[in-house]
Amino acid sequence: MIMKNTLQNEVLLSPYNLNNMRIIPQQSIVVRKMVSKGREDFPRIEQRTLRQTKPINTTDTRKLALTLRKKLILGLTIRNQQQFYKTLQDNADFIQEFDSLKQFYKFYEMGFVTNFLRKNRFLVPLLREVPEKIYDYFGKDQKLALKVSFESDSPQLSELWILILTRLSAKEALPILEKFDEEWWLENMDRADYKLNTTLKFI
Repeated sequence: MIMKNTLQNEVLLSPYNLNNMRIIPQQSIVVRKMVSKGREDFPRIEQRTLRQTKPINTTDTRKLALTLRKKLILGLTIRNQQQFYKTLQDNADFIQEFDSLKQFYKFYEMGFVTNFLRKNRFLVPLLREVPEKIYDYFGKDQKLALKVSFESDSPQLSELWILILTRLSAKEALPILEKFDEEWWLENMDRADYKLNTTLKFI
């Protein structure tokens, strides 16, 4: 299909019908990528007012157009593949990081926790470090959990909580938590960028 512009020296040629191309002499080809909604990217051949001293041979032009289209499509495919594999690798890395936390924590509403950590992956190393510190104060058998809380007025604002699941009474547990806060957590909470906190959950 040939689409003629009002200017005689400009002709747009569809790459889907290259066999029916007509070449206007004394013009050269400019190949550009056209993005069409609802389909893949394909190059589109455009004749513009770039003069040549000799007419273009139709056969050579068709071969050139097909070669350039193939290279452009291959290039797009390679870039898409690179992005695809990068996404796969990122997901695999996140799954591995997330799985490493399961030995330390129980998850309340895992979907919320997963989404929160996917957006805040910098917290994972800290989450792996905190349990050992808590064990120093509450004992090696202390159970922990993760839960995301949301602001009632601003649901988009969320915070991840480390819940210390304790059977101690409040009178026994609160002084231990305060000591943990004063001696370690307050010095390290900046690493969490105010997205992580600790509290007690009495069971």
